[in-house]
Amino acid sequence: CEAFGANRYPFPEEVGRQAQMLSEVSMRLSELNVTIDATIRHRDSILTTIGQELEQWSLTVRREKAVYHTLNMFSIDVTKKCLVAEGWCPASAKEQIQDALHRAAFDS
Repeated sequence: CEAFGANRYPFPEEVGRQAQMLSEVSMRLSELNVTIDATIRHRDSILTTIGQELEQWSLTVRREKAVYHTLNMFSIDVTKKCLVAEGWCPASAKEQIQDALHRAAFDS
């Protein structure tokens, strides 16, 4: 047994003591099985929740990465109070964009 790294446990000669030991071991196994079953149910519940939310989380992460990627292309002005960026927009949307920028500046 020692060569295989196995544990040896004492086993009593008395039948009554053997029955008691069997009962104790059975009770411990039963408790462990209850714990394992509860763990499996909890894991399945969590994985189901994650599975339902994963698509939304992935979309949110992609959006945030896109925003930070864009912000990383901005430059900081000399006063270090604002970010400066250059870009293009359709001429037909110029007025809407200016209004949005004015509202953003006013709100902040």
